[in-house]
Amino acid sequence: MNVRGRYPLWAAVLAVALLAAMLPRPALSAGPLYSSPLKRFGAGLKPDHGEITDYDVGALRLGWYSDWKTRRDPLRPGGIDYAQLVYVENGAIGASLDSLAEYAAANPGSLWMVGNEPESDVQGRNTPQQYAQAYRTVYTAIKSGDPTAQVAVGGVVQPTPLRLQWLDQVLASYQQLYGAPMPVDVWNIHAYILQEVQGSWGAGIPVGISATQGMVYDLQQNDSLAVFRQHIVNFRTWMKQRGQQNKPLVISEYGVLMPPEHGFTPERVNAFMWDSFDYLLSAKDSALGYAADEYRLVQRWMWYSINDAPYDVETGAGYNGQLFDCRYSTYPGVMTLMGLNFKTYTDALAAGLPPPTRTPTPTVTRTPTAAATETPLLAATETPAPTGVPPGSLTYRILQNGFQGYEGTTDTYIYQYAPTANYDGSDQLRVGSKQIFATLLRFDLAQIPADSSVVAAWIDLFASGWGGSAATISAYRVLRGVTHSDATWNLAASASPWGLPGANSVGTDRGGQPESSFDATTVLRWYTFDVTSLAQQWVEGSLANNGVLLRGAVPTSAAVFYFASANHGNAALRPRLVIAYIPGSGSAPEPTPPAMPTATPPPTATPTVTTRPTASPTATSTNTPASTLTPLPAATPTMTVPPATATPTATSTATAVPSPTNTATPAPTASPTVAPTATATPGTPGQPVTVILQQGANGYAGASDTYIYQYLPTSNYSSADLLQVTGKRTHASLLKFDLSTIPPGALVESASLELYAAGWGGNDITLSVYRIQREMEPSEATWNLARAGNPWASPGCNGVPEDRSEPPEATFTTSSIYRWYSINLTALAQEWVGGATTNNGVLLRAPLSSVSGTFYFASAQHSSANLRPRLVLTYR
Repeated sequence: MNVRGRYPLWAAVLAVALLAAMLPRPALSAGPLYSSPLKRFGAGLKPDHGEITDYDVGALRLGWYSDWKTRRDPLRPGGIDYAQLVYVENGAIGASLDSLAEYAAANPGSLWMVGNEPESDVQGRNTPQQYAQAYRTVYTAIKSGDPTAQVAVGGVVQPTPLRLQWLDQVLASYQQLYGAPMPVDVWNIHAYILQEVQGSWGAGIPVGISATQGMVYDLQQNDSLAVFRQHIVNFRTWMKQRGQQNKPLVISEYGVLMPPEHGFTPERVNAFMWDSFDYLLSAKDSALGYAADEYRLVQRWMWYSINDAPYDVETGAGYNGQLFDCRYSTYPGVMTLMGLNFKTYTDALAAGLPPPTRTPTPTVTRTPTAAATETPLLAATETPAPTGVPPGSLTYRILQNGFQGYEGTTDTYIYQYAPTANYDGSDQLRVGSKQIFATLLRFDLAQIPADSSVVAAWIDLFASGWGGSAATISAYRVLRGVTHSDATWNLAASASPWGLPGANSVGTDRGGQPESSFDATTVLRWYTFDVTSLAQQWVEGSLANNGVLLRGAVPTSAAVFYFASANHGNAALRPRLVIAYIPGSGSAPEPTPPAMPTATPPPTATPTVTTRPTASPTATSTNTPASTLTPLPAATPTMTVPPATATPTATSTATAVPSPTNTATPAPTASPTVAPTATATPGTPGQPVTVILQQGANGYAGASDTYIYQYLPTSNYSSADLLQVTGKRTHASLLKFDLSTIPPGALVESASLELYAAGWGGNDITLSVYRIQREMEPSEATWNLARAGNPWASPGCNGVPEDRSEPPEATFTTSSIYRWYSINLTALAQEWVGGATTNNGVLLRAPLSSVSGTFYFASAQHSSANLRPRLVLTYR
């Protein structure tokens, strides 16, 4: 259809809309705008990493989402609302006007956002006048297709004075150009906290504003609830001063963008998430709020993001705060700790419970910046965090090994055809195969007061593998004391047999009826089963907490499933018990959890040094002349953060906390094998002797290791449970084995270093092993130092020959994970034993820096002792 031929209709529609906007408004209802608070919760989807149906967003109970696109037939799983977004860049509109009218007609009453960070010099790049002109064109086209459409301005990065100034100029330009106020159905902002300094990291300066500096927030304020709240109050005040109080306000993006290298651990992100949810649900003000929604300040909000990639050292792309790990391509993705946190909150609301309260997180000391002082338009007060959980207050606990210092989960599986074998060190639990595999699982509940009333409790298990067929799995209470490190098909504990092998004596070993059951239908996803009644009995002491038994519900079903265990190398995938309870009147305040380490870099996030970041994580599009009305190219996300040295967060004992990694599903095997333990095989004099040197095996305690990281050059990671190596050589690992038990002068016949690959970034890489030529102490080594007071000749153990040898002792290429790699070090071990070379250990790193990829190997501190590095040495 001819576009020009429709302009008279659009003009008429616009005239009606403008008239309606200027007429007095009818009386507004006093009730809430939404029947359920869950309708207010949303999150942004990065379409680069899949559609909304590729993720189990139903588990999050989202009310709305956006993927920064316009769609005629958007996907709406479970009836979720979809917010349309029309790109406006440098005055150009990123969709045809005909399509806007058509899509609006097909989706009556939808929210339409005009532009994305339209003022940003790295996103919209619009002057106020350009945006005013484009807004009128888009508004008219949308309303011609659907007069009931809710049209919103594009969200500015953050509602700071500079950006409010830009919006004022937009309104003034519109009034000057068209002789009428700009019609806005819904106001929309992004609510990030980023500095505004020209040419530096952060939000930059709005296009068309003459300034070189605005708000100079400290990087550590990226999760400041006080600033977040003040931004909202300030914007609502701005709306009121311009006659816009009785309009809805939505936040279409907010969250914590900065990566863990700057101290923004999952625990810290989760604390901000819940605090912000509490505020957004409760913030009301009759002088500022929207009367049609009980004077609430904000009507809806979208967390960033559902599925953006974690920040990556190789590419500089990605962000923090993702609810699912997009690197798992199999539906429905892997829920992160942030996703679980989101789910826990919305689950409580869905159950009609008060929002969960969190144990206060240690505050982060921030150095105030003078320029960051913002004069509030209206004072906002900050409610101090509670020091404990008062009696009668609903609170939640997430019990998962490695999360907030908790280490109370024990588990194992038992196997009918290996009735004396124990598998408590395995990283997987097995269930099924005609009930020949069963799993035993227990959570220590000591931190839950005994007089508490359990409101809800459920166990989440991550399915990491299967035999290809669906299975029904049942959970039973265990009635006999179990020692998971000793339990087998025959024994519940050492010298304590089951009533019937396999925990099959009903009434003696386990309950007769399952507590709950669930259907496992695929892998690489979480499964949940309810244990509320059982948890109440455990807490009050009416039933001994012996944990649960998981077994296949159908004896004839050959289906088998593998679940990540409490020893899994990826801490985020371990079993977890989520429990909601109300402490009794006699309960003491619950303790604050151990302070989080100030640097907990996960395997995937590493900052790169750049001079200018993208204002926020959403998409950008290719610049198009203002006269062009054809669709703009698909958006490509970009982002940088300040170099890690700008705000040091690491300590001398930083602990690496891995986030979900793209790990392969191990192929199921017909029968399990028990991992070897460190043993010495003695021989007669002159005969070969084989020793397996592995930390914790047969009393051996001589293994030490760490990894070193280029962008945190003073950090030591000797307590990390994973060693990290990258293809671009930003990470390298150092390993050392004490050989004092080997007789001096022994003839070494063979020596192999064996490493277990526990995770990766999805690509195989080539790695080399080098002898270290300088005295090195893993507990003190960093990128800069071989040990305290002894720097490397070249940082990163890169001085040849002062730091390391060249060429390498051995080179190998990886081929997937969940497997061992063996590296021949016979010649080097002979020199160490014979005294020809001092044993300073070895360096593991990529030989070239041109290949992307990351690998994680179990370290000498790994929680699963049988996966730790081992040196297998045969000598005479």
